[in-house]
Amino acid sequence: MSTHCERSSRFVVFSNKATDHTNCTDNHRSALSAPSAALFLIAVLIFVVGKCVALSATPADSVEAKTIFRKRCTVCHTFGKGVKVGPDLKGVTERRTREWLLRFIRASSSVIQAGDPIATKLFREFKQERMPDWSDLSPKQVVAILDYFAGDGPLQKEPDERDASTATAGEIEMGRQLFSGVTRLNYGGRPCHTCHSIRGGESKGGSLGPDLTGAYFKYRDAALTDFLRRPCFPREPESSASGYLTPQESFELKAYMAKAGGSIPIRPPASRNPANDYVNRTREERRIL
Repeated sequence: MSTHCERSSRFVVFSNKATDHTNCTDNHRSALSAPSAALFLIAVLIFVVGKCVALSATPADSVEAKTIFRKRCTVCHTFGKGVKVGPDLKGVTERRTREWLLRFIRASSSVIQAGDPIATKLFREFKQERMPDWSDLSPKQVVAILDYFAGDGPLQKEPDERDASTATAGEIEMGRQLFSGVTRLNYGGRPCHTCHSIRGGESKGGSLGPDLTGAYFKYRDAALTDFLRRPCFPREPESSASGYLTPQESFELKAYMAKAGGSIPIRPPASRNPANDYVNRTREERRIL
């Protein structure tokens, strides 16, 4: 049977320490060092992985990234259309490391003052136009923006820019549900049938506004898309909300009106991107039973 000292010595060998000890107490302390170090490393790995998961972008983050890009970045930058005030941002995630971009976006002044060679070169090249320090953006928000750039997000069309003839049967059905109020609008606005009607619809609808059965063929796709981006008239809660219709809601309502006013091809359900899957999950929560 092994003695306590012998068992301790085995642990000491594992930790690459000498085994020729005569003091059992010393061996016991050494025996604890390897498991303790292992537990410490595991804790560090859990922390690092947790931080990486926390910083990974979700579909909701990509929507926010798009908003940030339009409100802040497009003032000085283009994406794939050449130099503006600052460099073209297309391919920036390939030209620079994520770590560098995170530091520069949040504190470009500090990076330049520290003598960073890339930052100082850009500063000279672009006539010493200093990029604002977007320190109010969290690391997670910056990661979402970089993911948006890496996926060529600024070049992707909004869902409502699609022609109604490309709608699937599922998208047309969702348009019907949004119009009639079966599914709540994302920003909490009143459904279309509060003021409007469509012939052959499941409910009579309101009479305050015009019948929309022929709206699509009267105004055509582009004009109706533009109209649906703004409320019919100032009203609550849209007046104080951050939006009116989401681009996907706008497209689905447009597709439903196109179907109601005539015949458009019904396409099988198409594969949807993760952002739309996220929208669909939240819609299930908004569905009125």
